[in-house]
Amino acid sequence: MPVFIAYLDPQLRYQFVNRTYENRLQKPSQEICGQSIEFVLGQDLYQQLLPKLRQAQQGQTVTYQAVIEQSAPTQIFVRANLIPDLNSNGELRGIFLLAIELGTDGTPQLSF
Repeated sequence: MPVFIAYLDPQLRYQFVNRTYENRLQKPSQEICGQSIEFVLGQDLYQQLLPKLRQAQQGQTVTYQAVIEQSAPTQIFVRANLIPDLNSNGELRGIFLLAIELGTDGTPQLSF
């Protein structure tokens, strides 16, 4: 699938990433899963995303767009959704992260 899919536990540690996510990070899932999102994405991006992650931890679905700096001068533009996974008591089990890469004009970059 040409979208980034991940699942984070309540402490914001990766539990799952799809192949597209692995390819973008250039790391196999075995190196990502079990690690914190802060460790995997780096301090700068983590700080940028933290308010949105906190909203998702509180049970709110969050949609946002972000510019992700990779190795200079590369940037990617993404539209992402953070979707809380709540149990029947309303307690957070985890967070689904779904994102798609956008072109500089804001259109999805779908390559199959």
